[in-house]
Amino acid sequence: MNLKYISLFIALFLSVINAFDVPNNVFINNLHRQMDITSNVVRENFALSVKSKEDGASFFYLTYKKELIPSISTMVAFTKTDKENVLKITQENDDVDENISYFKVDLEAPLKAGERAIVNVEVTFVKVLKPYPKYIDQNDEQYVLYSTNVYYFSPYPITKQKTTFKIGENIKSYSTEPAPVKVEEKNVYYGPYENIKPGSEKIVSIHYKLKDRLIHFEKIDRTIEVSHWGHKVSFKEDLILHHDGSQLKNNFNRVAFQKTQFYTDTPSSVKDMIFVLPPKAEDIFFVDIIGNVSTSAYHKDNTRTLLQVLPRYPLFGGWKYTWSQGYNNPLDGNVKYNSKIKKFIFQAPLLLSLKHVPIDHFKLNVILPEGARNVDVHLPYSFDSEERKMTYSYLDTTGRPTIILTKDNVCDDHFQYFQISYTLPFYFSIQKPLVVSLFIFSIFVVSMIWTRVDLSIVKDPRADLHDLAVSYWESVTSNTSTALKVLSKLVSVNETYVQTKDEEAYKLSVQHVEDKFKESTEALVNTQDLLKEIEQNQLAKNIQKLLDLLDSKFKKINEKGKRSLNNKLVCERTEPEKRNAIEKEFLKKEEEYDKEMKEIDKNIETIINTQIL
Repeated sequence: MNLKYISLFIALFLSVINAFDVPNNVFINNLHRQMDITSNVVRENFALSVKSKEDGASFFYLTYKKELIPSISTMVAFTKTDKENVLKITQENDDVDENISYFKVDLEAPLKAGERAIVNVEVTFVKVLKPYPKYIDQNDEQYVLYSTNVYYFSPYPITKQKTTFKIGENIKSYSTEPAPVKVEEKNVYYGPYENIKPGSEKIVSIHYKLKDRLIHFEKIDRTIEVSHWGHKVSFKEDLILHHDGSQLKNNFNRVAFQKTQFYTDTPSSVKDMIFVLPPKAEDIFFVDIIGNVSTSAYHKDNTRTLLQVLPRYPLFGGWKYTWSQGYNNPLDGNVKYNSKIKKFIFQAPLLLSLKHVPIDHFKLNVILPEGARNVDVHLPYSFDSEERKMTYSYLDTTGRPTIILTKDNVCDDHFQYFQISYTLPFYFSIQKPLVVSLFIFSIFVVSMIWTRVDLSIVKDPRADLHDLAVSYWESVTSNTSTALKVLSKLVSVNETYVQTKDEEAYKLSVQHVEDKFKESTEALVNTQDLLKEIEQNQLAKNIQKLLDLLDSKFKKINEKGKRSLNNKLVCERTEPEKRNAIEKEFLKKEEEYDKEMKEIDKNIETIINTQIL
């Protein structure tokens, strides 16, 4: 029992040590929190009056439970008087508290004691709605359950707060505590509450009908390719869609589904999606892993093009659909030339125009024309990663500059335009025609040479001698390799002798190695004589150089062994204070030996790799 209390005390002590110290220089005088839960992207908007307790308060903290952080897509703060003046938000190190994440909001100017600032904060959450019940029939409505803290989870005391949930559809049930609670016009109002302590928490739940579709994209890879030569910009998206709604109790009934299309709707399913494209979009396509989906359609007018994507089957809870879509747009619809800065400006939307559908992983690839230089990327917000590389396509020589951007937890608030500025020298516009012309010209030159080459089969009298020389040289390579292995054995013999000082065993081993070495060198001498007979005098000279190098290496290995033994004996007889000088001199000679051996090995390798003409 005592151990239990001791463990509890240690846990409490560590939690206090690790707790993040929030300055107690401000408090929240009033907070009005509005939660829009009408779609799969939940939006939290709250206005708070931050009042200073002392002079110089220049910031305050927002806090969220760490379990909510993966669901936060965007967070922005601005003053009530100027929405364009966005305040800086910095997330503190995650290690400061194991349960809570802190976000520091810098005010426009430090507050004096008693002075207050009105700040609006907008936060979007993705994938926080839970389908309830988990299983439904094919024609049932989609209901969801949303749970949250009715109080804003603040590190400061809040004098007064109220929370409003905007629902807009049938409310099946809701939490009636803490009072007061009321429902008006399909909205639920909690509060006002007074004197709320820091970190107060009371979970409320609302069970209601969701009119919007409960879906999200697991992944979107968007590729934009700018072509000045083709005078177009190509857009392509690879998408994976997942339905997050309630799953079917029974198997899907296609016949029943088709019948209901004439007199009722299937609210829990997703039958189509509509994307807004530029008005001049052309070459529009929509394909999945099977091929072209003929049920898709598009409608054009002067202001936009609507692409209606109809999957091969309706999507119900837990189902996925994977497809690709794309289109081409005229170059002047996205690229303009700025004569002031003398650069091309490319502008396009970052995302697809599909509202209230979050994206788990978004990747944007922008491929600029070959030869683009001085590339600058202007983004409306930060991305998780940015990479630049070269992409090669048809008839490319130097490659196309490519910008790769990735971001997780993306929602429709990120639907903004971005710009890329770059220069493109004039001669790059004619680079591809020149490459094609050069290629065709090369074909003609090769054909001209080919027709003038004598391809008649006439036996070259020197061919047999050449083949014979190649055969002899292969034996030279083999015998040299054998000799080098013997020399490696000699190194081991000398090292063993230095350690054991067994002179009798050393002599026997050296004699054995010398016999093997002599066999290899004699084989090389015989090959040398054969090469002289077929008038390969240069190769014969190379063999002589090879013999000299092998002999030199043999002698140097023996000298090293004797030197090592002598150094060991001298050190054993020498006083410790004088050994350092002897060791230094020995190491110096060893370094010289290593250099000489490397030079010999290099020369041997050069001779062995001699090309036979």
